[in-house]
Parts: sequence; C-alpha cells; structure tokens
Amino acid sequence: MFHGSPAAPQPLIFGNLYIAPESYPDVGGYFCDGGHPFVADGPPQAGFNDDAQSEASTEEPPAVAPPLSVEELRKLAKAEKRKRRRATLKYRTLHASRERIRVESFNKAFAQLRSLLPTTPADKKLSKIEILRVSISYIQYLNELLSLS
Repeated sequence: MFHGSPAAPQPLIFGNLYIAPESYPDVGGYFCDGGHPFVADGPPQAGFNDDAQSEASTEEPPAVAPPLSVEELRKLAKAEKRKRRRATLKYRTLHASRERIRVESFNKAFAQLRSLLPTTPADKKLSKIEILRVSISYIQYLNELLSLS
C-alpha cells in the first residue's frame, strides 16, 4: 500500500445539503489513508530536534535520593512482583484475550454506526475516521433540518 499522500477527501451530499471537504471537522492534523492514520507534514515542534548534548551540558546532575524506608522497600517489592506476574505467559494470554474482545466490541460499534449513515455509493467501505467525520456532518445536517422546522 502506498502511504505517500492521502487521497483527496470527497464531498458529502445529504439531500440538498452539500458539505465540502474543507468544512470537515478538525481532527488535530491527522488524516487517513486506507484506514491507517498518519500525521500531516508540517513544521517541526519547537525543541523537537534540539541538540541533546548541549542541553545535557547545561543541566545540573540530579540530586541523590534519600534512603528508602522499610515501607517504601515493601512497596517496591510488590511492584516488582506485579511486574514479574505480568510477564508470565498466562497473564499475557489473558491480556491478549481481553484486548481482542475490546477491539471486537469497538469494531461492532463502528459497524453499527456505519449502518446508520447514508453514503454515496452505498457499498463504499469507510475507514473509522471517515465514519466519524460523516457522522458529525450528518448530525449537523439533521440539527439544521430540525431548526428549520
């Protein structure tokens, strides 16, 4: 699959309402290409590519932490036990199973939302971000219809 530049967004048409792609809701600079999100190109964040060595040379070394109490040592031991337990095959298997159920539930909810949306053509498969955008636009359209009545 080519991930160079996203396909141009298509306009949405609901009855007599035409929604141009430039009026789609802002989703924080994220676009979608075949269901795979990626961040739009833009100016780098301030300080993102700063030279780490120059910063390290100007900072003071961290202060030494005070010795731990017996209670704090017990808490650390409990945290270490939790960490080891989470590394077991049984825990990972259960976690993967719960995650699979969560994702299936999420996908069913998107499928249900998708079934309620009018699209052109009707057989076009929408990505999740497109489902959300069309849903927002459709709700806005329905609100406008209600306010005109």
